[in-house]
Amino acid sequence: MAKNWKVVSGVEDMERLGHASPITWDDIEPEIPWIAWLGHACFLIRWRGLSIVVDPVFKKWLGLMPRRLPIPDLSKLEGLDAALISHGHMDHLDSGTLRRLAPEKIFIPRKTIGFLSRDLKKCSRGLAMGDQFSIGGLTVDVVAAKHGGWRYPWQRGYVACGFVLSDGTRAVYVTGDSAYGPHFREVGLSRNIDVALLPIGAYSPQWFLQKRHMNPEEACQAACDLGAKEVIPFHFGTYRLSLETVREPADRFIEAAKGQPWRWRLPYWF
Repeated sequence: MAKNWKVVSGVEDMERLGHASPITWDDIEPEIPWIAWLGHACFLIRWRGLSIVVDPVFKKWLGLMPRRLPIPDLSKLEGLDAALISHGHMDHLDSGTLRRLAPEKIFIPRKTIGFLSRDLKKCSRGLAMGDQFSIGGLTVDVVAAKHGGWRYPWQRGYVACGFVLSDGTRAVYVTGDSAYGPHFREVGLSRNIDVALLPIGAYSPQWFLQKRHMNPEEACQAACDLGAKEVIPFHFGTYRLSLETVREPADRFIEAAKGQPWRWRLPYWF
């Protein structure tokens, strides 16, 4: 099972090149952001004594699409201080997963709160573009994303966003979902980004999805625009959302990342 998902997703090649590896609690240093990829768009960030989960969806099936990566042991994800939700698409927001994780607070685009179950709404805070809020000793800025935020295609007025987390010394950029655009340079000009979490999959066919998702080469350019020191790729290998093969995003990213001014890694936790 373990070997199979690594082969299918392309993570095996990343490991062979020394860029991907499992991460454990033993690697935590409070002043340095500990970041673990939990599959697709989900991350666990432990930093300054806080535990924050991003866009958690731990479903075995997403519609007709099977999950190809293992689901983390949720019993080890207790005591979450917050969940950051970038938008309402089903591969980024799932009330069932959030209910099982039970974060103390959910931060989510304002209108998107309507997609949550009633019990989750009580611990949610709605966000608007440009908002700034605090989680413990971290400051979080809500930044733009070039992506729709609706749950169903006929809905209008729903936004997608990204986040910049900072402790005043280091900053982590969380994309959520986004096509390539000038907003990456705008974020990079106003902040010093240490780590950028950038999506690399769900881009084919280009003529249709280029306005919604980045391909691996565009993600590499976005990292340069941000001035990031380090990149962690995601949004690949888990659910097949478009026409490219499951492992193609990883293969293309490995090639496109050669010679870039930033380093990259994939710390995963399953």
